[in-house]
Amino acid sequence: MRQELDRKLLAAGAAVGLILTVAGAAGSHLLYQPLTSEGLEETQRLLERIETISTWNTAMIFGWAHTIASLWTAGGTSTVSRRFRPAGWLFLIGVALFSGGIIVRAILETSLPALALPTWLTPLGGAAFISGWLFVLVVGIREGRRPQPRV
Repeated sequence: MRQELDRKLLAAGAAVGLILTVAGAAGSHLLYQPLTSEGLEETQRLLERIETISTWNTAMIFGWAHTIASLWTAGGTSTVSRRFRPAGWLFLIGVALFSGGIIVRAILETSLPALALPTWLTPLGGAAFISGWLFVLVVGIREGRRPQPRV
């Protein structure tokens, strides 16, 4: 039995994938400039850049993992239930808040420190990720308990 593909969820997931690709490319060019250490002040800047690069990479990893998961929930095959689709939207909300918050904060802290975003966006995104996976878990358990025909 073929199920309908959720085209809106698929398009949103593809758009997020495109944004993450551009952000990853931009970050690799803006953040990975040659690092040199000349004196104590330069060493402090070097350590701050390493921390920013590490945080950026975390945003990319979590963003991509959940973008791929959201594309899976878009369905289109009999192995993916329509019931998983709300989890896909939770994953994309999580990417926007968690990865997006980290990316924007890293850019602003690098170029405009006074405009850095509040750090509360990231945990909200993490909560959306967790909610999405919890949703998949509950639906998966429920669908695995289909009533057996009585003989």
